[in-house]
Amino acid sequence: MTYHANLSTHHVEQAGRGLVMFELAKRGYTVQFTGSRFPTADLLVVSSSDKHFGIDIKAQKTKNFWRMKCPLDSEQLFYCFTYIGSISSLPEIYIMPSKLVSTLWHEYKNAAVARSVNDDNIWGLKWTTPRPYKDNWACLPG
Repeated sequence: MTYHANLSTHHVEQAGRGLVMFELAKRGYTVQFTGSRFPTADLLVVSSSDKHFGIDIKAQKTKNFWRMKCPLDSEQLFYCFTYIGSISSLPEIYIMPSKLVSTLWHEYKNAAVARSVNDDNIWGLKWTTPRPYKDNWACLPG
């Protein structure tokens, strides 16, 4: 398998944003990049039934830990974990409500701290945690 070794972290993040935006547009959503004015969401989305929500995108090219700051717990925020792995395979998108991401993030952190891991580490989710939510577009407001 040939990995996208020549893609920088910046390129992978941008590709992840574009990929999610494309998938949302295919499904009838109106989507806008946020830029740096909205630090909690990469995309602002409006459904066909006029429901507004944000999406925070985490993208990577290796099967590593999903590093992230403490996620927000909001009914109007969703996370898309986007894996852009090899040239010969399609990217994978895992879609999860922020409430679930927040719960799993805190469970991981609390378990690590209970094992005496330093509390000031950077936390996140194990690589496998989002995998059951592959192509989980149905969790988004319709």
